[in-house]
Amino acid sequence: MTIMTLFRKYVFDDQYVWEFSELKKTNSTDHSYKRIWHGGFKTRASAVMESAAQPDRVEMDLAHALTFSDVVELWLREYEKSVKGSTYLRTKSIFENHFLTRDMFGDRPLADIDVQFVQEKLEQLNSRVFKARRCVFYLSQIFKYASLYGLIKDNLVDHCIVPADKSAIAVNNEPKYWELAQLKKFMTIIKGEYLGTTDMIYVFFKVLAYTGLRKGELLALRWQDIDFATKEVHVQRTVSRNKDGKQIITSPKTLMSDRYLALDNGTLDVLRTYYHLVQPASNAELVIMNKFGEMLCMTTCDKWLHHIITKYDLTPISLHGFRHTFASIAFEAGLDVKQVQFQLGHTNINTTLEVYSHVTKKRKHDGIKKFSNYIS
Repeated sequence: MTIMTLFRKYVFDDQYVWEFSELKKTNSTDHSYKRIWHGGFKTRASAVMESAAQPDRVEMDLAHALTFSDVVELWLREYEKSVKGSTYLRTKSIFENHFLTRDMFGDRPLADIDVQFVQEKLEQLNSRVFKARRCVFYLSQIFKYASLYGLIKDNLVDHCIVPADKSAIAVNNEPKYWELAQLKKFMTIIKGEYLGTTDMIYVFFKVLAYTGLRKGELLALRWQDIDFATKEVHVQRTVSRNKDGKQIITSPKTLMSDRYLALDNGTLDVLRTYYHLVQPASNAELVIMNKFGEMLCMTTCDKWLHHIITKYDLTPISLHGFRHTFASIAFEAGLDVKQVQFQLGHTNINTTLEVYSHVTKKRKHDGIKKFSNYIS
């Protein structure tokens, strides 16, 4: 069975450093143990490397789970079996960054955690994090697990008042997507910046903007997935990370994510031209790749976007914001909700409707004006 190692960050000399935990037996008869933290690492990666070199690590069992970090370790061990590596990694990072820290729950004994303590920590969390409710959900899972196995009486989170998520106010003030004019300006910039020099970057953003693909889906796209005759692309893979943080190509995020999408003539021409440019020289399988013809690092394209936004003083958005941009412009162009849902590969139509509501709010004055002109 896998032996779990916990990581967490803390402040030292006014900067964040990382530490990892190691279990040491204190009694060979009853298998009791103590948790030892090794710290001072500048990055999580360096802490991970050092932890892998530690010999004779002990695996804890349920009977000896005494602290919050113990229960987290046991819960994660079970959780890992039921989710994709990228989901596991993201969830584990929530605990590392928000709950395992020394000023939160850390190694606090379960016997010393009561409703009042949890309530204080929820308020502390909400003051730091925009989307605190999502973190609280996972915290609740820990106490639910501990209750299920009789380590505590019941789920302490159920007796707390969860503070309202401030993300709805704070994040809405920040742009999540571009208007049509902003996207056109961006496309003009990258065409002049990269076409004819670093064509792959232009191709990446052209396909991203005109299809609504997820970043991972585009990075996993192969030439054999594109049918130039039928003008379609088969989205059937995505780049993700496994539980160790290693980048891998895996199945799509959901069943709805496996889909055939139509390509417009302009995007198809860009892909065809690029195919004839790179294929004879490299015989590459991937459309977007690194200089060795292998899978591109996921953070590389984020750096491309950041470079252009900074250089040309554009309104900041993320790569995920291109999906929101696509949806917004698609609605304005007249596509219905089901069409946009299919294009984006959303399993839950409510995710698509969130974007739709943004567009309809923006256009409400135009709509009532058209109605008034019609009946006058």
